[in-house]
Amino acid sequence: MIASGSSDCDLINKLRLLQRYEYGWDGRAAAGANTASFEDACSFAPLIGGAIAPPEESIHANGNAVLVFEGPGLFASLQFTGNGTIAAYVRRGIDEWDGEVPYDRESVPSVLGDMIGLSRSR
Repeated sequence: MIASGSSDCDLINKLRLLQRYEYGWDGRAAAGANTASFEDACSFAPLIGGAIAPPEESIHANGNAVLVFEGPGLFASLQFTGNGTIAAYVRRGIDEWDGEVPYDRESVPSVLGDMIGLSRSR
């Protein structure tokens, strides 16, 4: 089973649609979807659980999958690099964090879990 709930399935379905984007999808020179990045993002969906704010999905011009969480006092942008890391910017209240963290497709990296309010693992 890919996902544990309908919101997981909805997010995965939306990511799968973005994963079809090919080179030039923006009308310019945007890279095609990075398959490994989208696989990482899809594996993250079931870990989100009862997140403070459900994420919005998008594709970066470099082809990587991006999940953005926004809610009261929270902004987080997670870019899945496809090489076992997540590049993240998180602002919660006056606290900010920016960096890359390892991602194993099994659990939410602790710094992201703490700042966004995610703590699930498979």
